[in-house]
Amino acid sequence: MFIEHVNKTLNYTPSDVKWIPMSPRFVTTGTHPKGTGAIQVWEMVPGEGIRSMGEIVRPEGVKCGTFGASFIEDRHFATGDFKGNLAIVNLSRARASGSEDMSGEVVWRAPSAHTHVNCIDACGGLGIGGGAPEIATGGREGAVKLWDPRISDPVMTIEPAAGETGRECWCVAFGNSFSDDERCLSAGYDNGDVKLFDLRTQSIRWETNVGNGGAFFVCLLRRKL
Repeated sequence: MFIEHVNKTLNYTPSDVKWIPMSPRFVTTGTHPKGTGAIQVWEMVPGEGIRSMGEIVRPEGVKCGTFGASFIEDRHFATGDFKGNLAIVNLSRARASGSEDMSGEVVWRAPSAHTHVNCIDACGGLGIGGGAPEIATGGREGAVKLWDPRISDPVMTIEPAAGETGRECWCVAFGNSFSDDERCLSAGYDNGDVKLFDLRTQSIRWETNVGNGGAFFVCLLRRKL
């Protein structure tokens, strides 16, 4: 059962919601009717519900985001958009203008990372998990890519073999990050395939099929961090 505490009407189509770590604030992402992207910061206020702290407008609609590769003090929000671009926006340096709009510094970007970024996850920041901060993305073309936010090219790409039809990747999730060496990445696809990749050995550790469309729920798998 779900209990509604407060609701707000938005002037854009929302696509993702993430809590800002160690704060009473959260971020919503989405797409304006004219196609530009929205990253809006909200704050929980006693007796008032929520109020907008400002909005960052991006060139393309923002599909997904994560703070997983950010250190707590940085507030770096990694995003994927509907045109396949990746960007990290520094929310801690956003400054309010005369209106509710905000300007956020883009500290890293990877243009044309996918044809369309469907999903994103990150690990190694926020004091959770061992190893360096990394970002994983899944695309409409069927590729899963691993990113080091210090460089613009992926450090690993998992994609269909030559001649095979790519299945759309719907969800990615990190796990098994209990040391600086061990880390796994799970991915779910539109045909129900679920695959677990061992990033240390760069091999498939386990795979199965849970039925057409069922792989969307790979994001609900319990992580061992």
